[in-house]
Amino acid sequence: MLSGSVVNAQLAAAVGDPANPPQISPGLLSSLALDQLNSAETDAIKNVNGLKESFGNGVSTSITIFNATGGDLNLATSVDQHGHIGQEPYDSIIRNGQASGVLHVKTSGAATGSTGMVAYSIELDNLFFVLVWINPFNHAASSPKAKAYIQSEGQFNQNRGGDPYFANTDSSGSSGGEYRDQPTPIRAQWTIGNETSPHLRVILSRFPNQ
Repeated sequence: MLSGSVVNAQLAAAVGDPANPPQISPGLLSSLALDQLNSAETDAIKNVNGLKESFGNGVSTSITIFNATGGDLNLATSVDQHGHIGQEPYDSIIRNGQASGVLHVKTSGAATGSTGMVAYSIELDNLFFVLVWINPFNHAASSPKAKAYIQSEGQFNQNRGGDPYFANTDSSGSSGGEYRDQPTPIRAQWTIGNETSPHLRVILSRFPNQ
């Protein structure tokens, strides 16, 4: 479910001085998108909370992804290791300035958690954003963790089945972090809570002057 207003070149031109119009760049579009981060995320969280109420008790992962890359994110693939996406599917396109909210849930009747992967292509950069989360059924044995990756097309195509990403996240995932591999112009920041049904929050943005 999408929240927030699309930030594009037309909007950027409208907020500038008509006598001295701004130079429209991906960096400017990213900066303008970040200006509405709080409002877009707040609405996305409300939407996901509604999905959680409908789902009821049981392990689940509330996921919000905010796009401030300056361009579109296009759904490339998703993989379920344990559990499945809830009643609302992954958004096929997340435009600059929008937040996507989904709920990933455990399989009914199974003593398994919520573990999955979703990947989007980054329109402007021929790159892929990959997000993996591991939310175990038994939190006494292990805490939820996640990891975000920014990958080249070659890296992603080689690993798009998910196994290398799951293995890497299992060994080096955390409750929060930042993926920033310059000269890649995109960075991904994430946090995940420690509850049975934690919130996995992701912000994609662009390095200044990129």
